[in-house]
Amino acid sequence: MSPVVVNIIAPVSALSRRTRLAKIATHLYRSGGREIRHYGWLRNSTEQGEIYLDFPTQTKYLVRGGGYGNKSTRLKYIVWMLRVFYQALILPRQSTIWALGFESAFPVAIASIAKKHKLIFDDADRFSLAFPIPRSLIPIVQKLEEWTSIRSDVHVIPGIARYDFQSAKFFELKNTPSEREIQKARELFSQKNWPKNTLVVNINGWLGQDRGIPVMLDVARQMTSDDIVFLIAGKPDCLAAKDLIMLPNVQYLGQLSNAEALASYFASDYVVTYYNPKLAINQLAESNKWGDAIMIGVGVIANKEVKTANFLEKVDAGIFERYEDSQALVNRLRHAINDPEIPRRHQTNANSLSKSFDYFEKQIDELLSRM
Repeated sequence: MSPVVVNIIAPVSALSRRTRLAKIATHLYRSGGREIRHYGWLRNSTEQGEIYLDFPTQTKYLVRGGGYGNKSTRLKYIVWMLRVFYQALILPRQSTIWALGFESAFPVAIASIAKKHKLIFDDADRFSLAFPIPRSLIPIVQKLEEWTSIRSDVHVIPGIARYDFQSAKFFELKNTPSEREIQKARELFSQKNWPKNTLVVNINGWLGQDRGIPVMLDVARQMTSDDIVFLIAGKPDCLAAKDLIMLPNVQYLGQLSNAEALASYFASDYVVTYYNPKLAINQLAESNKWGDAIMIGVGVIANKEVKTANFLEKVDAGIFERYEDSQALVNRLRHAINDPEIPRRHQTNANSLSKSFDYFEKQIDELLSRM
């Protein structure tokens, strides 16, 4: 019998370059021997190929070029949607399609009127909040998002706070870590020497301008004489990030696999999740790092403007300050250095929430049971 094929349509160069997709693809492959096919967008030539997945996948690029976040990129999204629509039309009838984002799911939903595909609409970042759409078009796009939700078999969301409509197709997939990756991370942690400073702060993922990197640069510069080290992993994507990794109290780990990044959590007291509140989607962030911190037992550093982080602040699971107030964050970190009970309390409180969360694999299995 031929394996079940899961077609992942996602505007990324490689599944392993997005933690959420890497976890999904890995579990789909390992739990049922499914064949994974990725229809993607090669943003630039240096990103071609899977770098961290340890199983075979097939990749077909529907769009090439455009990079990230410029005018050319926005125009390419129209090309992406047209090519996704065509690809969905030529796939076999009733194919299983995991579509990342409205820009992928909407054209698949239209094609599915004829092709009857099984559509999983993975709405990791709500398009109408995250994409720079002209204000006059936002209500139209939101209506199309709601229509796509109705037309999908399952509408996967990281949290309900981003939505102003109800859908019977909603499935809340929390950004928790993979149990398998946690096990690998423990092994990797034990194989490496880690900093022994009084306080270790972890900054990983997208090291971009709107992810608090300028704030962290200011904080780290002020603390070069304190007993603190900043563990940093990811691709420096702004000038502030490039300056940050050069500081003497920073240990730059480079770009890491998910398991390698999680290994660094075991050496850390806090993980940073700062989101520029000027972007509406950032006030409703659903960070992978929160689930990682909860399951491992690491304190969280987040800015108060992120409404979805309130559940962490309520249980005193970390340090929470205003986005622009770097001096307040410096003061709180110095208190944590002087009183080790503070980070221990935050770590314990974060880990206490793990009883309310399932590992990623269990959630995916529950999702598939609905199909």
